[in-house]
Amino acid sequence: MKKLYIGLLAVIVAFGLYAATNQKASLGVVSAQDSSFRQARALLEDERNTVDIVNDYGPSVVAIHVVVKGQRMAPSFQNQLPPGMLEQLPPQFREFFQGPAMPNQAPREFKQQGAGSGFVVGNSSEIITNYHVVKDALEKNSVDQLEGATITVVFPNNDDELVAHVVGVNALYDLALLRLENPNQAPNIKAIPISNYEAEVGSKVIAIGNPFGFASTVTTGIVSGIDRSLDGIGQNSPSLIQTDAAINPGNSGGPLLNSSGELIGINTAIIPGLSVGGERGNIGIGFAVPSNYLRDSLTNLRKGGFVSVETKPRLGIRIADVSIYDDVRDSLNLNLPEQGIVILAVEDGSAAQKAGLLGSQYEIDFEGQKVPFGGDVIIAADGIENPSTEDLIKDVFSKNAGDTVNLKIWRDGKILDIPVKLAVVDANAEQSPSYPQPVDNSIYLGITVEELASYPEELRGQFSLPNNGLLVVDVDADSTAEQAGLKASRFSVNYNDRDYAMGGDIILKADNTVITSIADLKEVLTNKKSGDVLNLVVLRDGEEIRLSINL
Repeated sequence: MKKLYIGLLAVIVAFGLYAATNQKASLGVVSAQDSSFRQARALLEDERNTVDIVNDYGPSVVAIHVVVKGQRMAPSFQNQLPPGMLEQLPPQFREFFQGPAMPNQAPREFKQQGAGSGFVVGNSSEIITNYHVVKDALEKNSVDQLEGATITVVFPNNDDELVAHVVGVNALYDLALLRLENPNQAPNIKAIPISNYEAEVGSKVIAIGNPFGFASTVTTGIVSGIDRSLDGIGQNSPSLIQTDAAINPGNSGGPLLNSSGELIGINTAIIPGLSVGGERGNIGIGFAVPSNYLRDSLTNLRKGGFVSVETKPRLGIRIADVSIYDDVRDSLNLNLPEQGIVILAVEDGSAAQKAGLLGSQYEIDFEGQKVPFGGDVIIAADGIENPSTEDLIKDVFSKNAGDTVNLKIWRDGKILDIPVKLAVVDANAEQSPSYPQPVDNSIYLGITVEELASYPEELRGQFSLPNNGLLVVDVDADSTAEQAGLKASRFSVNYNDRDYAMGGDIILKADNTVITSIADLKEVLTNKKSGDVLNLVVLRDGEEIRLSINL
């Protein structure tokens, strides 16, 4: 009986707690217990989201095997283990880190390995991967396979290796489209949708691939950064997505998905870490090519062929952001727009040269550093105001030979509208311009000067120089000019194979006489004797100052 009473009491107490809890909830009071429950429920919802996406699109991710001349192509992570580590690995892993046979060893045939990953886009027989995954099976700069090379894909839950071939390549963004030789062999699975939105830092991501040959491996994380650049990824150094989702060798070409199951990137690279013990592995820094590059390239990939810098129509210019002059802009009083893309060089025979675009006309030698200067500055391209270099490249590469890029150019303070008809340019074409040779004219006072009237009008305009006056090129040590504080040129500019001094004081007046030539200054000095004072008005960094020199 006591047991029964105790049981009834426990039920009554539990019911009372339940009622009290409900009452608190109804009164808007949330207990710590409720909060913990909700947090757990939120985690379950996130997990459910991941599971649903993997169930929906995991079957769309394939393993890609590449064989060249009868030997399995090992992934790029061969020979990266510290000494002695290979023997410590389980046997099934050792193949992934063993390189080709040494000269004194018998050639060995590698067993099947996942050289990379890919995913279905469009119908089941079309597969996207990284170009570098299949590159070794192709002729140079071509989609034609090497003799004896094979490319096969394996769908999840199916051991059959289905033969595929490369239809199209975009080497600019490290993308390749494969197609099954026999489309009827493809399972009936859905394509992974491509997101129409850019990745946001902090948003959830899911990576699916075949690291180390483990099919359909799923890892999760967040977008750690955007607009990253990494040398060696594509010919065009695309802006990359950075993620902390674990990406390992073999993940290349696999999809990076958002929480809606949409493609936001194609996994392409990792920065391998090295632990204190010498082990290499993922350190939470992986990179993916953004999906917008695939979306923009997919039509041309399906048309087939090889797209690279050499095959795409280009402007034929070398460019940099105008911010490269930020360190010298103020000190040298450079006349430049605040934003834009400066043209450093124009390739001979290019579309840009035919349209009349100008590259750097001379070099600034500033504190031992040579900086090309005097080129046109692009301040708008096809309606995009103040474009970045990436904006311009993307705009140009979206067009075909014969299309026009409408540029707005800043040149010597003037705005010009210049249409450029695109053409394929020889990547090895020579770039103009050429450079140096100084001219000095020494006179009394221990200074060397040059007449600004002899400077090209374009040069004076670029550096905001007056039309007349004497620019001080050099000041002799311990001279009366040095004692008075006269400043010499700080750098030179080469224009049409002649060096022009820049950055020094500019003598505008001497004893109230306007100075336009060396002869003018000599005329003033002929009336002076030792002990007299020469009063100068000089222009220094855009401001007029007065100096007195004791002769």
